[in-house]
Amino acid sequence: MCGLCSVARENNAPHGAHVLVVPPRPRPRAATVLDAEHIRGLDLSHNCLGDRSLRAIVQGLSRHHHVAWLRLQQNDALSSGSSVGVTLADVLHRSTSLTHLDISLRGSSGARAAATAGAGAGDTARHPGKRVRPRSKAKAGRSGAARKRKTAAGKDDGSAVAQFVSKLVAHAGSSSVAACVSLGLIGSHVPPAAPRTLIQHLPYLTSLDLSSSFVGAFGVQACAKALATTTALTSLNLSFCGVNDYNSSVLFEALQVRHNFALGVW
Repeated sequence: MCGLCSVARENNAPHGAHVLVVPPRPRPRAATVLDAEHIRGLDLSHNCLGDRSLRAIVQGLSRHHHVAWLRLQQNDALSSGSSVGVTLADVLHRSTSLTHLDISLRGSSGARAAATAGAGAGDTARHPGKRVRPRSKAKAGRSGAARKRKTAAGKDDGSAVAQFVSKLVAHAGSSSVAACVSLGLIGSHVPPAAPRTLIQHLPYLTSLDLSSSFVGAFGVQACAKALATTTALTSLNLSFCGVNDYNSSVLFEALQVRHNFALGVW
């Protein structure tokens, strides 16, 4: 008899008839971890969790209120068109326990900055003992901003993280009890007006990482306007977000009256 299903003879069935009994599909193992009440945080970043596993974890958050932080950075389902982002936004909107959430699509900007700084020291720093042919002038002249715009208009749009941001923005019209104090959205497709809405909608938000999130110049200006209306936020990362001479002056002007504020604009 198969371990996944069993064949049982039905009493009132004709002779030779059998009934196929299939046991219910078990929950993904990652979701069962949340059943332990002593678990306060879960770090599943840089894995290959698909839609089914991520959905089970998010649904578990709505039942278990002892989880304070969750890191799902760079998992497969986040970059797909999965609707799990919408469910996660609903959970965060109502959660009074989830304080730290990271659903970034990329690695931290700090690690990328360190790698770029190492590259500036010469090719031998990246490839010890190996001579690397320098890039051609044509390739070196390509704008990183142009590549970002191409990505923003392409695959990142419609991802689970983009749906998460859109749904959270949609909740802005209603009062929020969200206890979230730290939100990581590195490399996400964030509409320019969304940062201001997120900062104002999450009343306890103290740290927001939008590095490489394609918010552009208008998004930076929106952040500057949000800083003028809230005092809760104390850390904002806008590295690789299109900060230029104009919007940086607006941003720094908004920070003149703020104390102990950490701003990343690498």
